[in-house]
Amino acid sequence: MYQVLKNGRVLINCQDLQTAMVYIRSLESNLDRNTSHSPYTIERAPEETPDQARARNKQRIRDQLDGVRSRVDHLSAILNN
Repeated sequence: MYQVLKNGRVLINCQDLQTAMVYIRSLESNLDRNTSHSPYTIERAPEETPDQARARNKQRIRDQLDGVRSRVDHLSAILNN
């Protein structure tokens, strides 16, 4: 299994390298290669059990929700002042 990363953060897990390459090509389709480098990387995913994968995904979702909550709290504080 392979992981597609953007700036070091996991975007998606792919079953094989070809799938990861197709995914990155679609993400890079609107990049101007003359002015910017790709932020995407492919790496081998760590071996894990299904329970470990579920726990990792749950933690990733919690982290994303915490980030959204902190932005909402920040905007609420700005609007209330």
